[in-house]
Amino acid sequence: MSKEQNWKPVIDKFNSKLANWKARSISYGGRLTLVKSVLSSLPLYYFSLFRAPLSVIKNLESIRRNFFWVGTGECSKLSWVKWDEGLLPYEDGGLNIGSLSGKNLALLGKWFWRAKIEPKTLWVLIKSVMIEKMDIKFASSFSKIIGDGSDTRFWEDPWVCGLLVREVFLKNRLTPIKVAIFIWRALKRRIPVRIELDKRGIDLDSVRCPLCDDDVETIEHTLIFCRHAMDIWVRVYKWWGLGTVSNLSIDEIFRGKCNRSLSPLWSSIWQAIEWTCGYLIWKNRNQKVFSDSSWSGPTGLMEIQLKSFEWISNRLKNRKLDWLGWISKPWSCLV
Repeated sequence: MSKEQNWKPVIDKFNSKLANWKARSISYGGRLTLVKSVLSSLPLYYFSLFRAPLSVIKNLESIRRNFFWVGTGECSKLSWVKWDEGLLPYEDGGLNIGSLSGKNLALLGKWFWRAKIEPKTLWVLIKSVMIEKMDIKFASSFSKIIGDGSDTRFWEDPWVCGLLVREVFLKNRLTPIKVAIFIWRALKRRIPVRIELDKRGIDLDSVRCPLCDDDVETIEHTLIFCRHAMDIWVRVYKWWGLGTVSNLSIDEIFRGKCNRSLSPLWSSIWQAIEWTCGYLIWKNRNQKVFSDSSWSGPTGLMEIQLKSFEWISNRLKNRKLDWLGWISKPWSCLV
């Protein structure tokens, strides 16, 4: 299976799946789910037996990338984040998609692992020769884990590259995937504000903020420092009885650096509020740009209260939110 033409059935499967999906009408969250659950699983049989040529891996990754960003197998718009970054695990700032090359090697590595625990079986002699011909250095990828982890605090000890898990884990399970993807892009400064479009050579009439016209439209300005956005943040913080937001950065808000003193549940709820706020501020900006309409401060706050209540209520396990408490005394709304 070293020749590219032998992999044509796999590539054809990818393209046939795309032909049956009306992906342009699917949100980024829906596309991400399809990329992970369908496009990533199609080549598994071949990957578990043969090492795919680099050209095949590049072709398949190109199809997945274009589907995620555009909705088709052909690219016709900007990819705002490098695909390699999206493949990374959540804790490394990615979308946990996983690379096809890595999956191929992992599935082949399974045979190496089984050879270590079943050394006397006949298939070991046959498959080991095949693995040796692939020239893959599996031995350095395996190690023994000593201990049962009983003396390690999962959330509190810095056991992931010297960092706390709660600091590096991006995904919030109380918001839709589309919101997590937006926050991921915002933290990487990869959303199409005017200054970023201008850097990429797209001709615009102006790079100033379309809402306030007070400053250049950067990501920080759009999501926090625009007076329309700041008005929303002030109202949200007042709703929760918190202090000022004026000196906070995107990283401090969206990475949850301001809510470390909260319990895990309340920390997740508050982070979901902040993510919802950022996501809806961006949607409001787009309504202004494309439809010349936008909401005012009170209307924006109500939209955030409604959406966050809906998303969190649908995802909380074993607890419920009381609506009247949610809008009046949110710290006392859990029932």
